[in-house]
Amino acid sequence: DIKFQSNGSEVASIDQAGSVIAAGTISSTGDTTITNGDIVFATAGKGICLGVTSNTDANTLDDYEEGLHECTITMGTGSATLDGTKRYLRYTKIGRQVHVCGQILIASVSSPDGQMQISLPFTVSSAEADFSVGNYRTLLVDTPNDGVQAVIYSNRNTALANLEWSRDSADKTHERATNGGYYMFGLTYFT
Repeated sequence: DIKFQSNGSEVASIDQAGSVIAAGTISSTGDTTITNGDIVFATAGKGICLGVTSNTDANTLDDYEEGLHECTITMGTGSATLDGTKRYLRYTKIGRQVHVCGQILIASVSSPDGQMQISLPFTVSSAEADFSVGNYRTLLVDTPNDGVQAVIYSNRNTALANLEWSRDSADKTHERATNGGYYMFGLTYFT
C-alpha cells in the first residue's frame, strides 16, 4: 500500500489492488470531513465509539436500521385478521433501542377474547430494567366501559407487545379486537 500523510496523519492511500482511498479531509486538528460516500466497515461487528478514547462496548454505536415490519395479531382465544394494506409498522433501531409506530386495521374477527398481542420487529430484552410501556389510540373500537387508559407494553424475551386497558383500583382488562377498528400507537423498547 502507498500512504499519503499530512502533518503525520494519513489523508489517503492506494491499496494493492490500485484503489484510491480518499473521500474527504483530515485537518491538523484531527477533524475528518467526508465529502463523498459513506463510512462503510469492511467486516461486520464494527462500530463507532462515541465520547470515549478507547473502544468500550457501552460507548460503541454498532447497529442502525430503519424499515417496515409486517405486523401480525394474536388473541387469547378466537382470532383477528389485519387489513392487507394497514398492517405495516415503521421502525428505527439504534443500538439496542427500537422505536416502532404505526396504525393497524382489524379486517375481520372470529370470537376474539383474551390477551390481544401484536408482533414487533425485534425480540425484546429479557432484563427487568428494560420493561417498556406506551400508549395507543383507537378509532371505531368497542372499548371497555371501565377502561381508564389504553396501554401497550413489550413482552420480555419475545417479539410481542400486549394491548390492554388499565382500570381504576382494579386489574387490567384486555383490549377488544373490533372488526373495522383502528389501533394507532408508538412504542420504544430495548432488545
